[in-house]
Amino acid sequence: NPASICSQTRSIESMGGGIFIYDALQAAGREILQAKQLNKHILLFADAADSEEPGDYKNLVADFVKSGVTVSVVGLGTEHDKDAELLKDIAKIGKGSVYFTEDAAQLTQFFTADAITYTRNSFVTEPAPMKIRSGSLTVSPGHNWTDFSCAGYNLLFVKPDAEIAIQTVDEDQAPTLAFWQKELGRVAAFAFDTDGAFANQKQFGDILLSSVRWIMGSNVEDNLQIRTTYEGNYARIRMEVSDQERAAMGAATLQLFTPDGKTITRPLSWDSLNQLSSTAKLEQTGCYRGVIQAGGKTYRIPPISLPVSPELAANRPPDFGKNKLVQLATLTEGREIMDVRDLFERTQTSHVVSPVVRPFLILFLVLMLLEIAEPRFGVLGMLRKIMRSSWGFLRRRRQPKTALATQGSSLVHSATETTPLARVQEEKRGDTVASADAPAVSPAASSDMDYLRHTKRQFNRNMRKPKR
Repeated sequence: NPASICSQTRSIESMGGGIFIYDALQAAGREILQAKQLNKHILLFADAADSEEPGDYKNLVADFVKSGVTVSVVGLGTEHDKDAELLKDIAKIGKGSVYFTEDAAQLTQFFTADAITYTRNSFVTEPAPMKIRSGSLTVSPGHNWTDFSCAGYNLLFVKPDAEIAIQTVDEDQAPTLAFWQKELGRVAAFAFDTDGAFANQKQFGDILLSSVRWIMGSNVEDNLQIRTTYEGNYARIRMEVSDQERAAMGAATLQLFTPDGKTITRPLSWDSLNQLSSTAKLEQTGCYRGVIQAGGKTYRIPPISLPVSPELAANRPPDFGKNKLVQLATLTEGREIMDVRDLFERTQTSHVVSPVVRPFLILFLVLMLLEIAEPRFGVLGMLRKIMRSSWGFLRRRRQPKTALATQGSSLVHSATETTPLARVQEEKRGDTVASADAPAVSPAASSDMDYLRHTKRQFNRNMRKPKR
């Protein structure tokens, strides 16, 4: 149950302490003995200075060896640490290797080295008869492989969808060369040790090269070789043949299948005594596939594609980039500029959203400062006095004009209502009659007259005071 395993793993707490050797070996042995694999190996990682609870490790590791399980040890520390001898003894009894390192970053290197060493040690050393199966015709059509005996191979099992090319003829019936399809790719499993006894077999080169060629997707035979080189957006296909193939080969042609399904045919010409070549222009992005037809046979070539990014390809018209830029500017309502400084000049107005937080914050700070300064300096009172004085000055400037205008209008009104005879009689009466018949003075004019009378009386009193 993956969910239960993850839950238990996440509940582990780091409580400190050392490495419990016996518990670790016992748990590893319990799991590995239940495995179905034939080759079984335990790699123990421990602290060379803090390995605790070894228990009866000698008998436990000895039982592992009897069951076909080997044990290696990787110690974090040096060989001079207090528990280094314990780790060496475990590896010795388990018929494995022991490694020491003080750099934790090198642990993966030791794990890999031990896995490689153990894998090489797992090669079967006893020679076994090898049977060439019918699946070998798929790897190498028309081959002349024969049965042989060889040692130095890994004991493997057949995958459900795998085809067997070579297999042992014994009780194991173990495959030594198998292959299968993996989606659009190919996979081959080679169980022989290429540095061991198999390298001395006469069919070593033929079997190994045929397997590699099948994985690459090429059905070429003998010493024929096809390779592709690139020069810009041109692909040059070269084909090298042996002297015997050259004598039997007539005219050769190259057929390329473009990504859009078209076919390009090019002749192959001799560049040297044993080499033909042809050049094709790659005008499209994607994968090109092709074959070479020569001597009545068809040879597939590796897939071909542009060696550069599409934007750097040299197979476009000269104005391709300009047209793309014009199209981009048109879609985004842009324009062509000749000077970088014109880039920041806007001919159209645009709506800009401005935050109002800053003005309101400034207003709030000003009002807060006025509230603090009012009790101390009386700012509002000073402003009130200034406004009153300004308003009073304006009123004094306006009042004389109003009084004169009122007096003038009264005189005009009086003049229009009196007759010429009455006017002569008023002139005869003198000042008394004129003052009696004069129109009433406006309140503003009377106020000024009172002020003048008060000033005159004050002046007379000051003049009448006796001199001391």
